[in-house]
Amino acid sequence: MTHPSPPAPSRRLAPFLLAGRFLWTAPSEVPGDATGSALDEEPWHRAATWLPAWGLLIGGLYMFVFGISWRVFGEYQGIRWLPVTAVVAVDLALFGYRPLAGAVHLAAHRVAGSAGEKDVPVAAMLTVVLVALSKFALLICLPIGIWLTGPGGDSHGWVHQLERFAWLLPAPIYRPLLLMPLWGRFAMELVLALGRSAPEASGRLRRIASGVSLPVLFSHWLFCAVLTIVFCGGAGEHLARAVMTALGIFVVIYVAGYLMAHRSNGQSEATVGAACLVGEIAFLLFYIAFASAIYWY
Repeated sequence: MTHPSPPAPSRRLAPFLLAGRFLWTAPSEVPGDATGSALDEEPWHRAATWLPAWGLLIGGLYMFVFGISWRVFGEYQGIRWLPVTAVVAVDLALFGYRPLAGAVHLAAHRVAGSAGEKDVPVAAMLTVVLVALSKFALLICLPIGIWLTGPGGDSHGWVHQLERFAWLLPAPIYRPLLLMPLWGRFAMELVLALGRSAPEASGRLRRIASGVSLPVLFSHWLFCAVLTIVFCGGAGEHLARAVMTALGIFVVIYVAGYLMAHRSNGQSEATVGAACLVGEIAFLLFYIAFASAIYWY
C-alpha cells in the first residue's frame, strides 16, 4: 500500500523539525526513531544542516530570558546572579538536557568499566554538578561591554562600519548567549561527520550522520566564525583574537569528537550530545580569555 506524499510545505519543514526532535528527544521516546523509520530517508539526510539554525533560536531565547531576569531581579554589586541562574536553569532543564545526558552516559560508562557499577551514581552526579558549575561560573564572568581602552589607529574605521548595523548587534553582554548554543549545535554537526557510527548507534543517528555534507559543514563553520568575529572582535586591533577563537573552538571540538569516538568505538547519541557541551564551554572559555583584553567591565 502506498501512502500519498505530504504537502510540499511539510516536506520542506520536515528536516528542520527532525533536527529539533534529534535535539530534544531520546530515540526510545518517539516510535520509529530508534530504527530511523519515523520519517523518509531524504528529511533524515538533510536534518543535520538545520542544527546551527536551532542553535540560533535557542540563543535568542537565552538572550530573552537573561534580559527579562536582569530587568526584574537586577544585579548585586555588579554581579548578575539571578539572571545567570535563570539562563543555566533553562539550559540544563530544557535545551541542554540531552547534551548533559550524553556527558553523564559517557562518564558512567567510563567509570563502570574501571571502578565498577557502585561508583556510577557518583560519577553521574559529579558530571551534572561540574557542567552546571562550569556554565554558571563562565556566564557570570561575561562583561557588560565597557571598553578597557578606546579603539585606536585604524580600528576607528572598523567601529564606524559596525555602527551602521548597530540595530542588528545586541549589547556585548548578550552576544555570548547567542553564540554559545550556536557553537554547541555546530559541534554536533561536526562530530556527526567524524568517523563512523558506533555499533549500538540508533537508526536516526546513522541516517542523520550519512547526510552531513563537508561543503555545508565548512559553510556553517564560516558562518559561526564570521558571527563570532563581528560580535566579539571589539575593534580592529582585536580581530586576530576573534579569528583565533573561531579556529581554536573548531580544533577543540574536532579533537574531543575524535577522542570520544575512539573510546566509544564510533559516534553515538551520547558522544554527539557531549560534543555540544564541549563546543559551548570551549566558546565561553575562549571568549572570556580574550574579552578581558577588550573590556574592563
